[in-house]
Amino acid sequence: MLRWLQQVYYGNTILDYLLVLTGLLLIGLLLHLLKSFVITYLKKFTAKTTNELDDVLVSAIDKFIVPLGYLTINYLLINRLRMPAALDKTIDTLIFIVWVYYAVRIVNHSLHHSLVLYMRHKGESEQRITQVTSMLLIIKGIVWVIGFLLFISNLGVNVGAALTGLGIGGIAIALATQNIFADLFSYLVIFFDKPFEVGDAVTINGNIGTVEKIGIKTSHVRSVDGQQLVIPNAEMVKSTIQNFKRLERRRVVFTVSVTYQTSHETLQTIPTLIEDIIVQQLHATFDRCHLRALADSSINFETVYFMEDPDFKLMVETQHKVYLAIIEIFNKNNIQFAYPTRTIELKQVGKAE
Repeated sequence: MLRWLQQVYYGNTILDYLLVLTGLLLIGLLLHLLKSFVITYLKKFTAKTTNELDDVLVSAIDKFIVPLGYLTINYLLINRLRMPAALDKTIDTLIFIVWVYYAVRIVNHSLHHSLVLYMRHKGESEQRITQVTSMLLIIKGIVWVIGFLLFISNLGVNVGAALTGLGIGGIAIALATQNIFADLFSYLVIFFDKPFEVGDAVTINGNIGTVEKIGIKTSHVRSVDGQQLVIPNAEMVKSTIQNFKRLERRRVVFTVSVTYQTSHETLQTIPTLIEDIIVQQLHATFDRCHLRALADSSINFETVYFMEDPDFKLMVETQHKVYLAIIEIFNKNNIQFAYPTRTIELKQVGKAE
């Protein structure tokens, strides 16, 4: 009665075909149940935890491990059938492509999320994480190249000869693109050394502005007059950079000049008058006020104080208040500000007899 199951078609019995088909259906059903219940449960469970690593692992299992396992089991089941040599080789090639594809995806996925998790653990900003992921594209590209070389090697291509040819061509390309690689290396220096970050107010080659973007080849700085400065990273690394955002406090120095007609007693009170004004200012710490120089037409007092808040606008507003207060107190005490003057003495000469 079951003799029809033993009938042979294309080198396999009907029973063989039915067993393989049943296996494929069962594996497909198991995969559906696995994704519907187990994977879904794991995703809900890991979403409640504070650790991001378990989310990454579950995501990798769902995206890569389960599909790769499903295709591999299907390949093993189909491989039990007798097939023509050409078809068998084609299936072997296709499954190898699938394995290489998923292997490359798993490596790149692991690199990406491992680096992101490490940087978040170190407290790095999202901007710097974005910069890393952009730079990681190069490494991912290298992994894809390695996967492609493995694939063509499996096809019987002499990879060694191909690499030799690429090496000779690579030297020519490197010479032609040395400036690009210099900027790329400088980008790595900027990234790891962190002389500035996006949003920092900096001075570069006499240009004052805010860093808008740090790219792989160039960095963009928005100057105070609204211009966008596009500066190669190699030039950024060579330049002396002043980063105002990292100021902890600002040192303010200014000079007040009074006339030589000012009395000795009044000169002695000037440092105290200026100190009283500065200590009344918010975030200002008085340092010193001394008679610094006896100039040609003035007596100069130098004053130094510190702004504990590095905000530039606050410093300018505070200095504005200090100047107005000095003018007011000098007027009350009849202290005259000096300005460049020249005294000419005229002597009357008697008439010659």
